[in-house]
Amino acid sequence: MRGVLGYAGWRWMFLLEGLFTLLIGIASFWMMPTAPSKTKTNFRPNGYITDNEAKIIVNRVIRDEPTKVGP
Repeated sequence: MRGVLGYAGWRWMFLLEGLFTLLIGIASFWMMPTAPSKTKTNFRPNGYITDNEAKIIVNRVIRDEPTKVGP
């Protein structure tokens, strides 16, 4: 792509890699669950983890830092 729109090839490479990284970041933001107990979504009805695993994770987080418990 050397010379396209007046940009050098290395600039196009950085631009394309940056756009690809940005798209992955935006997709990850929308696809990541908000909490271990809320992994079931429309595109993944079974969730990432089982209900038993979610209980274990939540209990370990609360035990590790009790201030994370909601009001």
